[in-house]
Amino acid sequence: MNDVCKTKHLRKVEVQENGIIRNEKGRIIARLIDDVDFNSEHLSTEISNAMDALREEMRADCPEEPGSYAHSWHCIIAMTCYNAMVESARKTEDLFNHDDAHRIGNDAATRFMKLCFGVETKA
Repeated sequence: MNDVCKTKHLRKVEVQENGIIRNEKGRIIARLIDDVDFNSEHLSTEISNAMDALREEMRADCPEEPGSYAHSWHCIIAMTCYNAMVESARKTEDLFNHDDAHRIGNDAATRFMKLCFGVETKA
């Protein structure tokens, strides 16, 4: 990690002065939006409260069921991955396999939901 940047340590994450948020292993997991002030006294409670609230809502709403809150996030993430693969294939004029892209997008979404929110989701 960069020792030059000021950092704030929150629950299992580190928020850098430049807005980058890293997990406890040092991997970048997010970035603050431009209008969030790093020096805000409310930063730690706002971020941790928001993540806790999201995590609780997703766990409470049957995340494995289609139509649940967690499942809707899963679908958005999966389709974003799928669309990125479609766009990449168009730019490079590569062959595109719909089934592979669909499977990879869903796998990526499942992994993200497990890592970020501790819930199991599937397509």
